[in-house]
Amino acid sequence: DAMKAAPRVEEKKQALAGIGKLKDAAAIQALAGYLGDKDLQAEAAAAVFRLAADKGSSRAAAIKKAIRPALATISKSDNKKNAKKAAALLKQIK
Repeated sequence: DAMKAAPRVEEKKQALAGIGKLKDAAAIQALAGYLGDKDLQAEAAAAVFRLAADKGSSRAAAIKKAIRPALATISKSDNKKNAKKAAALLKQIK
């Protein structure tokens, strides 16, 4: 597990960015697990938003479960653009 191998916060942030490039439900679930970590939540939320914006997604259930808490973490302006797209996508997911 990359997160356990990364001892410093900066390394964990890099690992989250890498997880955010994986296009499967397990990646979204893993990222969602870090939304409550104040040191990592911005990076985890940004990665969730990027995955949610992937139009060909077959991960609707995982996305829906992770987007709501990710939206609650928005504090950085760089996440706002992706969050807006993710919120619109959430409305489309049934």
